[in-house]
Amino acid sequence: MDITPYRGGWHARESKIGLGGMRRLQQFIAIPLLLVFALADRDVVLADAGRWAAIDETGGRCFDSPPAALSELLHMLGKYPEYRSLFYFRAAMHGVLGKVTARIAGVIWRGAPGLLIGGGTIGPAVHRARVRHDPRREKHRP
Repeated sequence: MDITPYRGGWHARESKIGLGGMRRLQQFIAIPLLLVFALADRDVVLADAGRWAAIDETGGRCFDSPPAALSELLHMLGKYPEYRSLFYFRAAMHGVLGKVTARIAGVIWRGAPGLLIGGGTIGPAVHRARVRHDPRREKHRP
């Protein structure tokens, strides 16, 4: 199976699994995280997942997006470590039990390393900025 990076995530290309099978596998792997979802602010988490799914489908050309369905939430949790970090932040801000389950889940299903989300409150439908590294710019820095 050929696993190659494609537009912000890893996809199976030209394999027996195919893209639909990879999506189902990512959803299946994320099913245990529904316990954390049950202890988080579900409306805000679904708004975040809806925004991420819309940006994933359109390549960033969306302004308003509906809340995600449960299958889209599982797909985002299985595919993007950055989304898992935001998801854990949302759960941890919703109570002690949410904080404990987010911490335990974060050990098994890691978020993005180095991505720290601070501050007390963040509005719904947050998406990470896409930063592209351009090696040509590094040469011209003083």
